[in-house]
Amino acid sequence: MFFRFAIFVGLGSVVATIIYLTPIPEQTFLSCDRPCHHLDWPMICRVKLTLEPFHTLSKACGNCPANKTACLAKYCVSADGHHRGILTANRQLPGPSIQIFLSGVDVANGIFGSLIVRQADAREPHRLLYDVDDPNHVVMVSQWHHSIVTDTLAGQANKKPALLLINGKGHQPNGPQVPLASFNVTRGLRYRFRLAHAGGAGACPITFAVEEHPLTLIALDGNPVVPLKVKSISLAKGERADFILSADKHASSKDVYSVNVHTDKGCHATVIGSALLKYQGVISIDDSSPVNPLDKQDHLVEMTTNPSDKCNSPGNEIWR
Repeated sequence: MFFRFAIFVGLGSVVATIIYLTPIPEQTFLSCDRPCHHLDWPMICRVKLTLEPFHTLSKACGNCPANKTACLAKYCVSADGHHRGILTANRQLPGPSIQIFLSGVDVANGIFGSLIVRQADAREPHRLLYDVDDPNHVVMVSQWHHSIVTDTLAGQANKKPALLLINGKGHQPNGPQVPLASFNVTRGLRYRFRLAHAGGAGACPITFAVEEHPLTLIALDGNPVVPLKVKSISLAKGERADFILSADKHASSKDVYSVNVHTDKGCHATVIGSALLKYQGVISIDDSSPVNPLDKQDHLVEMTTNPSDKCNSPGNEIWR
């Protein structure tokens, strides 16, 4: 009996020591941002979140947007180049990639982020279809207003947003030319992307596409699906989709392609957003690499999770 008790106390002491000595970083964790392997020892990751009122184009932005480099400074939230108050987690928009979605008003004012749960390659059913799973290839689409959105002002929750932001960035055709979000790829590689419609005050579905690049849909809301090659993906508020993008454009082609998102046509006035897909470098393609049979699929379809669920359907609001 004493021996068993000693073992129990010893194990408890080890666990308590590990938890106590786990460092608490100031911003985001680094120790758990690692490749996931089937037999890895579990890790305890801690992150400090500071929720506070903040402001776009604050002093941290210097002379942004006149100087686009200044827009990329730490704690600078440039959004679409317009001044407004926001709510932030760790002075980031979106917040650190560990949060959960809150209410629509919270999202519209800046409190949102992604929660990504990866699994070991051995358990990933579509692992042979892509080469790179980059943590930077998370695409968060959110509504953006030029003023604080509250629950108390009648009708404001359904107010049409000025823009759709991709990873907290965007600009209007005639607005300040602040930097857009960009996703870097290398020619010859296939990339897994994770797309989420964070939403905002309204409930309009969005349609996402990448210029001259078909998308291979592999998961919806974290659940694997039969791979399907599509030209666009439509999602309702709060929905997620994983897709594979093949960086297969020839070196003679251009190096920058537009990433586009817009609200559903049934939402009366269309709201748009944009980002950039940038080619950097080239890698030779190994002829022995697994071939995606969908690459031979000529007819591309549009994928939507709600073909009849438009903004004027029961339970959904219409922007005024």
